[in-house]
Parts: sequence; structure tokens; C-alpha cells
Amino acid sequence: MKARAVIFDLYGTLVRETTQRAMFEAVRQMAKQVGADPIAFASAWFAHGSHGPKDRALPWIESNLEAVCASLGVTLTPERRRQLNLAREMLINQTLLPRQGALRTLAKLRSRGLLTAVVGDTPADVPAVFGKTEMARHLNVTMLACSDTCRHDEPRILAELTRELGVPAQKCIYVSRYGIASLDAADAFGMQTVLLCDEGQPPAGADLPFVTKRYESLLEVYWLAADCRPGAAA
Repeated sequence: MKARAVIFDLYGTLVRETTQRAMFEAVRQMAKQVGADPIAFASAWFAHGSHGPKDRALPWIESNLEAVCASLGVTLTPERRRQLNLAREMLINQTLLPRQGALRTLAKLRSRGLLTAVVGDTPADVPAVFGKTEMARHLNVTMLACSDTCRHDEPRILAELTRELGVPAQKCIYVSRYGIASLDAADAFGMQTVLLCDEGQPPAGADLPFVTKRYESLLEVYWLAADCRPGAAA
């Protein structure tokens, strides 16, 4: 059955993994904006746990920053708060850098009339920043900021995605690089599934019956979804 929509995991699939160096630099900039010692600020920041998509509490990063400042005895004046919000947005942007080929793949899918969606568990203030990115303009549905009581690989989220897209599960392709649980859930829901492998590495998922296809690049997802191959009209 020809696909009508492609759904992507966010972290590791459409956006790059955030390097430790980039994360520490972003935290250092936040410390600078509030006049705090960078080492003490970083220690408090990571102790509070709101530093990545795997944080199951998924709090607002802004409220976490306020808690960090309070623990260090830092007073947030209006100007400091303004500067901190700018640094906070920089931190979030560090986690939303597109993977190679992501923007091109999304644009090509849309050009062929396919619908596109992204889903992911994120801190609650990530969606507003994501909505300003170029990537967001290539997506029909964005479903981010699930909570510890509502993960993005739950059947009810997949059902909501198909309702928003207006496409039955059987005509959707679900793509993920690391989300084995997501692919398993999508397969059980009736979707085709694609596991992305690191380029140059042996194909992964050979023993995963719920994986329909295994590709190295996002562009190969376009070839599958658009039912075309290199050299065909795009």
C-alpha cells in the first residue's frame, strides 16, 4: 500500500545528538548571563536533571533555571531574566540542529504530496522554540512535549497522530534511528517502519521482526515513501 504520510522521531532521527561540549558551552553561557560561577552553575544544572530529552520528568527548562539560580543564591533581576531567556533558547537550539539530509528529505516528501510529522518527548518549553525553526515549516503535524505519563510511543499518541494527519495507520511510515520501542509500537499499530542505521555501519535490527526496512540515510526514506529511486523524476 502506497504511503501517504511519514512520521519521524525527533531526537537522533531528524535532529543531531547534542555533543557534551556543546551542552556545557550553552550552560556556561547561561551562568555568564546571571553572573554565577560556571562550575557551580553547571553542577546545579545537571543535578536538577533538566538537560536532555531522556529526563523523564520533562519539566519546563525555565522553571528549572529558576530553581538552579535559587539554589546558588542568584537574584534574577528583569534584565538577568531577559538575558537568561535568550541563553535558554540558545540551549534548546543546540538540541534541535537538523541531521544531514533532514531538511532536504522533508522538503522532497512535501513536494511529492506526502504529509510529514514529528513526535518526541521533550521539555515543555521546547515546542515553542522548535516552531521557529526551518524544519518546522516542512512539517504538517508536530507533536512534542509528551510527559512521564504520556510517552510518544504509546498507542494513544499514534492514534492522535493519524487523526491529525487524516491518514490511516496502514498508509503511514514511522522512521526512527534509536527508538526501538517506538518502531515496535508503530508496527503493532499497523504502520510500516524504518530503522535508520549509522552510515558505514552494518545494518542494525536484523533480528527485529517489527522493522520493515533498514536504511542508512534519510533520503532513502524519501525513495521508499515517494515510490521512486535515484534517477526517477522527483
